[in-house]
Amino acid sequence: MYVSLDVTGVQEVQEALLRFDEAMQRRIHEQLAQWCELVKAAAQANAPVDTGYLRSQIYARMVDYWAMEIGVYAFYACFVEWGTRHMAAQPFMYPALQMYLPTLEGILLEAINQAKTEAGL
Repeated sequence: MYVSLDVTGVQEVQEALLRFDEAMQRRIHEQLAQWCELVKAAAQANAPVDTGYLRSQIYARMVDYWAMEIGVYAFYACFVEWGTRHMAAQPFMYPALQMYLPTLEGILLEAINQAKTEAGL
């Protein structure tokens, strides 16, 4: 028994998948960077202000295409966030993350759908 199968368009599918991969990574990177900036802005708005130093030391950066970092350079930020036995907590980072965390999945799905459209899939 002999079966012959002629498949056409394989090269085009491979190229579309490569375009999708590149587009998806770029779109997700862009969306994550925007999300980081939103969290940073919310943390800055939530931060208690005495001199303004704490607020100015909040940062957001992309470490890699899939990794982000949001933090505070001021050494005393943890004491403000969690409090001490002499000072009540004044959370500013955790509420910012909690506010925007539910939107993260939607942002990633939107980026993937945009990449599919861009790749022609």
